[in-house]
Amino acid sequence: MVPASDILTVLLLLIIVVQDFRYRQISWLLLPLLFLALGFRAVVSLGFQEAGILSLKNAAFLVIQFAALYVFYFLKERKQVSLLNHKIGAGDVLFFIAICPAMSLLNFLFYYLLGVACTLAGYLLVRLFAKNTSPEVPLAGCLSLAMILFLSTHYLSNNFDLYRDDFIIGFLTSWRQ
Repeated sequence: MVPASDILTVLLLLIIVVQDFRYRQISWLLLPLLFLALGFRAVVSLGFQEAGILSLKNAAFLVIQFAALYVFYFLKERKQVSLLNHKIGAGDVLFFIAICPAMSLLNFLFYYLLGVACTLAGYLLVRLFAKNTSPEVPLAGCLSLAMILFLSTHYLSNNFDLYRDDFIIGFLTSWRQ
């Protein structure tokens, strides 16, 4: 059942990539479906309670992240700011919520930080060399590509499990040696 869920997940992610790159919008209907597909995978792999705890941990990280983003813009602009649809798209926020059950907290942090950094760096390069580029960053589309890469790595490597942190810990500790 998990491989079927992964195929559905990849198809949904590919649709998100196409929509976000082409229109800079994604259909809201895809996001509950993505949440259900990833949630099903987590429940089958971990059990209902552990999958729920994992999702809540990732959601708590997102709350902290968006609170920090709000404080940053509040201090920068010295007034109340509306983050949603002004600084970050609603589709991007809903995408982050939809992927909460996808992986362990450490894997989620690694995915989120590396994905956002690469997306912003790539977007700045495109803006530098291409004329008439949209000011909107296709964040959900780029992170969907990264999620496809993570799922593929799970299947191609015996060492990488989305719900265990061994691979990331090994990667991070190998830099010290």
